[in-house]
Amino acid sequence: DETICVGGTPSKIVNVTLPTGGDASLAIEYLWLQTVSLTNGVCPQNIVGQNLYSPIPNTNTAEYQPGAITQTTCYIRCSRRAGCTDYISGESNIVKKTVETAPNAPTTTPAAICGTGTVTLGATCSTGTATWYSSATGGASIATGASFITPSLTATTSYFVSCKSTAGCESGRTEVKATINLIPTAPTVKPSAICGTGTVELGAICTVGTPQWYAASTGGVSIATGASFTTPSISVTTTYYVSCKTTEGCESGRTPVTATVNPIPN
Repeated sequence: DETICVGGTPSKIVNVTLPTGGDASLAIEYLWLQTVSLTNGVCPQNIVGQNLYSPIPNTNTAEYQPGAITQTTCYIRCSRRAGCTDYISGESNIVKKTVETAPNAPTTTPAAICGTGTVTLGATCSTGTATWYSSATGGASIATGASFITPSLTATTSYFVSCKSTAGCESGRTEVKATINLIPTAPTVKPSAICGTGTVELGAICTVGTPQWYAASTGGVSIATGASFTTPSISVTTTYYVSCKTTEGCESGRTPVTATVNPIPN
């Protein structure tokens, strides 16, 4: 017995033990029978008179090579001595060739990062195992499993994933993108100064993205966005920091911008 995929060709059914009985000086003649009428996945017995199996023409051989099949099929060999009119019904054991349909295509989870690096992609199979490829057709698989970590990438790259059963039946491949988003360059900045206590208007220009203002060089949350930032009232020179951030969430390094407070002379 074996399991194959729809439209596949089963392996040859080989002879294990030749039939015996009758006049040994006479040649043995064979006839192979087949059926696709199974009950709860079980092959029927070849009972005389019930015609549960159909003869396969031109099968006078001890072994038999089935052709391609699209549904589960049961085979049995009958035999007789030359000159006899009847075959021994069901002389051999029954051989079952199970046909398995291909799994459904997977559901996928693309992913994105900012700048060069590895990307973790995901795929879920209702049946079978997720099998990853670098091309839409052909080629060997590069990984298996529900998640796939790409090599380090510098540009957006498509991978492809299928679901594959233990019998080797495979769904079509689904594209999954590993997106590499641009990290913007740091902004050009415009410091400013006032005389005495007060607010100071600072400026920043991004070639890509939107200026994000911070009170610290690292960490913390942004305190404002936009090309200009008006400080709270300050009495001493204070440094603020500004970056450029894209809609994808990629952010440049922060650039210091000084709000200078010059003393008013007596």
